[in-house]
Amino acid sequence: MDEELIKTGDFAKMCAVTKKALYVYEAKGLLRPAVVKDNGYRYYRLEQLDQVATIRLLEKLGSSLQEVGDVFALKDLNERQKYLGKQQEAVEREMAELGKIKSSLEFFDQRISDLKQTGLKKVAVETCPEEYLEVSPFRHGVSLNPISFGPRYGVIVDDFEKAEISRFFKVVERKEGNYVKAAGKYACFYLFNLI
Repeated sequence: MDEELIKTGDFAKMCAVTKKALYVYEAKGLLRPAVVKDNGYRYYRLEQLDQVATIRLLEKLGSSLQEVGDVFALKDLNERQKYLGKQQEAVEREMAELGKIKSSLEFFDQRISDLKQTGLKKVAVETCPEEYLEVSPFRHGVSLNPISFGPRYGVIVDDFEKAEISRFFKVVERKEGNYVKAAGKYACFYLFNLI
């Protein structure tokens, strides 16, 4: 029977955690050693790897050890599923935010490549596809950024002599747009470095 037991250090390595983490999990009542010998040495079984993996997963999702214990204490499987469903929704929201960040980085990288090719204050012509914009009135105190507005956003100036911002715009899905920017060739220039 002892050959099935795994020493604390070896078990910690298998779980990719420290021995201290195992002691903390034990103190919180989340993971009990399979055997504690008279000399105080603790031993674990292979099937306990799943338990540690679950603790680590919930920790990575932002759950406290108290919350992990509360989940483990749930006897109703529907309640466990409900909790995990909320965690999945949180992950999907985070992935959507990271997707916006990635899209913004790709967009700015492309614009930097365009800037390097075109140069500052030089007019260039680019061919653009049809785009749908959400155009809204300018509001003071609103900070434009790629996290909240996505990579394609900006301001509209109606009178270049006054150079006053009149409206915001951002590129959106067709159903969300209130303005259509027709496909075609557009003149553009870079007045200053992008970042």
